[in-house]
Amino acid sequence: MWKKNEEASQPGPPVPTSAARLQALEKASVIGPSIRIKGNLTGKEDLVIQGQLQGEVRLQANNVTVGKEGRIRADIYGRTVHIEGEVKGHLFAEQEVIIRASGKVQGNIVSPRVVLEKGSNFKGSIDMEPAAAKAPEASKEAPKEKPKEAPKQAKNSARATVTDPAGAPQPAHPIGSDPPANTKGDAQKSAASVPAPAPGNRP
Repeated sequence: MWKKNEEASQPGPPVPTSAARLQALEKASVIGPSIRIKGNLTGKEDLVIQGQLQGEVRLQANNVTVGKEGRIRADIYGRTVHIEGEVKGHLFAEQEVIIRASGKVQGNIVSPRVVLEKGSNFKGSIDMEPAAAKAPEASKEAPKEKPKEAPKQAKNSARATVTDPAGAPQPAHPIGSDPPANTKGDAQKSAASVPAPAPGNRP
């Protein structure tokens, strides 16, 4: 009986991890649990954070891992982002984001592949179509129609017909322009305007 209880108390098998990831973790730089960083962090190598960091982490071409003891208040940019500790910030990954069972994330995730292990704690939104992938779709949108030009004001082509007192129609002329001289009508008007001589003054 004692032997059986002893066997039952033994821990279960460790979670399998790929050999490539183990090698990457061995070569990665490590920020220890006793280290606190406040500011922006950049570099060109894989990174494991076991300490505390407040600011921003930019390692777009490398892998970023937040260990179980890591406490992060920052946005993280990486090729792959693995979370085993606590993060308050947004996660941006070129390939994938994995939140382990022990991980806690409060923020948004932008990555083409996202894995949330059973038991993980996540609060935020997930966008699996990064801006780079959305750009071609935006370019396919139909071009906006050009505003229609206001119709040009039609030239006043209406014409009017002038009739002299005798009833004979005169040549038409455009409205808005000076009418042609009415020689016949003017002659009649000028003749009518000359006063007749008095009866006693006739020659």
